[in-house]
Amino acid sequence: MRSSGRASCHRRVVARRSQPAAMRNEAGTIVWLALRTDPTTFWIVDAFASETDRQAHINGPIAAALVSNAERLLASPPEILPADVLAAKLPA
Repeated sequence: MRSSGRASCHRRVVARRSQPAAMRNEAGTIVWLALRTDPTTFWIVDAFASETDRQAHINGPIAAALVSNAERLLASPPEILPADVLAAKLPA
C-alpha cells in the first residue's frame, strides 16, 4: 500500500498498523514493513502465506482501522497494489 500522508501522522499510522495483539492474530502475515520514501510518502508492505491469508488481512481489523482513519490521517486515499512475491531473502 502506498499513501501520501501528513508527515506528522506517520507515527500514528504505523502505531495503528503495528499493534502487537492485532499482528499476532494474523498468523498468515509473514512479513510486515512500514517504509517512508520522502517526507509525505509512506509504504506498507505485507507478505502472506497464501491468497486466503491475504484476503483475511484485507477483510480484517487492521485494514479496517486504516480505512476508517484514512481521511483524517492521509492527504489522499491509500493506493493498494496487490503483488506476488517473485523472490525474497528473509531471516530464517
